[in-house]
Amino acid sequence: MPFQPGTHKAYHPLTHVPYVSWQLDTGKARAIRVDESVSRDWTAMAQLLEGFSGRQISKLATAWQAAAYASVDNALTQEMIDAIAASHVAQKVSKVRWAKAALL
Repeated sequence: MPFQPGTHKAYHPLTHVPYVSWQLDTGKARAIRVDESVSRDWTAMAQLLEGFSGRQISKLATAWQAAAYASVDNALTQEMIDAIAASHVAQKVSKVRWAKAALL
């Protein structure tokens, strides 16, 4: 399906998988386990990330990966996904405010 700006249908639920399941070439990294609590419906996340650039979404997915590796059992939970996404949204809001203030 080609990208259609402004539609959430353009977000494919598996676009985050290369970031989350990626392992180092050395083979020393443990696999990340995606917890059963993780929603398979990414529509709400796509709406939350409306206006994010590809680079910002990539950084978000990398933060999810880092959080999973930092956990005791290398698991990524829904709570982790939501908390990290909320943090990135708050950062974006701050950045937009700073940019607007700089124009004044």
